[in-house]
Amino acid sequence: SYQRFVRTTIFFITLFFAPFWYLLVTHPDLIPDYLAFIRVEERGALPIFFQILIVELLLDGLRLASLTPPSSLGSSLSVVAGLILGDFAVDVGWFIPEVLLYMAFVAISNYSQPSFELGYAFKFMRILLLVAVGFFGIVGFIGGPTAIGGFLLGNIVSGLLLSLFMSNAGGLWDNSKKYVEAGNEGGKGSEAHRAAVVGDTVG
Repeated sequence: SYQRFVRTTIFFITLFFAPFWYLLVTHPDLIPDYLAFIRVEERGALPIFFQILIVELLLDGLRLASLTPPSSLGSSLSVVAGLILGDFAVDVGWFIPEVLLYMAFVAISNYSQPSFELGYAFKFMRILLLVAVGFFGIVGFIGGPTAIGGFLLGNIVSGLLLSLFMSNAGGLWDNSKKYVEAGNEGGKGSEAHRAAVVGDTVG
């Protein structure tokens, strides 16, 4: 459906937007002429890499802070606090306006995700990709998604196998208990029965 298409598109934007912009900022020779407006003239008191990470942390802080006040005030107060802090940070030279602009776009895009946990999974992957770009540049941007995909695929495969093994082990112990309770291996009250009960409980 159209909504699924929009969510998928925004997923890729939120994942690659900030790392790709940081890659272009740190490698200005890669910026074509028609994108010359994204060049950064003043980099601020902090390195851009740390600016992005700090903004990521502050966005989470504002999001959590919005959950504490009454629901009618939480979102409004967090937006006002974000605007004030962002303006202050730019005025004193800590951050540059471009970082706040692009990270605000990423933060707004996260709200299109239907799941709170899914949004943080995207954030985790984005930070990993940003770290890969910060340390390895172009190689990190190209190899980072491959490494993240391999990491996720390995977790899915190993987690699936582990769940299947644990499910089979639980069924095996349950059958073993029933087998002993039927009068085999000493029946109820025997050492085999006590072991089967423990195994069935754990499994």
